[in-house]
Amino acid sequence: MKTPPDKKIAFTFMSPPANDRRECWQAVVEFPAGSGPDSALPIRVLDGDGVPVEAGVMLFAGCRLKVADGATSIRYADFVHGKHDPELWLRRKGLPDKPAYLTFA
Repeated sequence: MKTPPDKKIAFTFMSPPANDRRECWQAVVEFPAGSGPDSALPIRVLDGDGVPVEAGVMLFAGCRLKVADGATSIRYADFVHGKHDPELWLRRKGLPDKPAYLTFA
């Protein structure tokens, strides 16, 4: 798999709504133009108020990704390998683990 040489692609994942917006989160996975198997795909991770998540662990595509200052990444090849793994969670200290799902806007 390879991203088109002239087009960036982004997937947005969001958690379900909650009464406490601190529990909510979203992740935007970016596929830079021309990226391939060894490329790093940057991921922005924000809380329910749009603030970068300070620290946590994101389970995505079969990988555990350390989140710091609202950012993490995954290798394109790891994403492709784990693309059928349905688990997508964010674990943060002091908050319940929350899943997220692909969204279409």
